[in-house]
Amino acid sequence: MPKESVYIDACAWIAHYKPTEKLTDEQRTSLTRLFDRVARGEVIAVGSTLIYIEVLTVSVKEIQSAFDGRRGLLVAADEAMTIKARELQQKCYDSGKKILSNFDAVHLATAAAMGCKKFITLDRVPKNGQLAPIDSRKMLERFLGLKILDPAEIDDQKVLDFSPPSGPEGP
Repeated sequence: MPKESVYIDACAWIAHYKPTEKLTDEQRTSLTRLFDRVARGEVIAVGSTLIYIEVLTVSVKEIQSAFDGRRGLLVAADEAMTIKARELQQKCYDSGKKILSNFDAVHLATAAAMGCKKFITLDRVPKNGQLAPIDSRKMLERFLGLKILDPAEIDDQKVLDFSPPSGPEGP
């Protein structure tokens, strides 16, 4: 059974590694479980190289270790990816006359391009008149074909389904 890949937004990395980040108990517990599963190699964490400049609470060495190819995949925010991000921004603007931030657009476009089915984020509230992934999730999910989730919405058995199938087809 192939491992599921899940895109973990930079804000979720920050919240996980920064003890003072304001999270509900449910968000904290869910993030801890998710990062534990990544550490055990049960799920592949996908991220953009933007994480190097967004997640200052985690060292470059820790980021490189987390995205070692076995547990995580770090995708370059190169010209092709930024063009995909711009296309997503244009779709959003055409649909709602608002845009995503440059960073959110790159993260979401990367998740979709890498075939992730889940995008874990804490970005709920629009800033500076821009779209926020959770606030605008219905439109973004329609454009991208992935599920946008707050960590509190993760249910290991249903949403991320990391368990092997049970029953006659299972082990």
